[in-house]
Amino acid sequence: MMRGDRSAQIDDFRRLTLRSASSTETVKYKPADKGHKAEFVVFREAIEGERDPEALARSAFETSQVALAAVESLMTGQAVELRWT
Repeated sequence: MMRGDRSAQIDDFRRLTLRSASSTETVKYKPADKGHKAEFVVFREAIEGERDPEALARSAFETSQVALAAVESLMTGQAVELRWT
């Protein structure tokens, strides 16, 4: 991410580097939980009937719509209206 003479770079959720015209600061983090274990738990729960698979699919679809709209907005410089069905 950049703004003016400042930038921020995240490297694999393990390191954050902040830069400006006059300084650089790096912060290291422990290995991040990227949600893989939780995703498998939810998948198991859906298979076992403990979660609504339709709601999970809808959530995944809506998340994808938001991500694609964000990319389109960045490419066009315009707001993108989301329409939920």
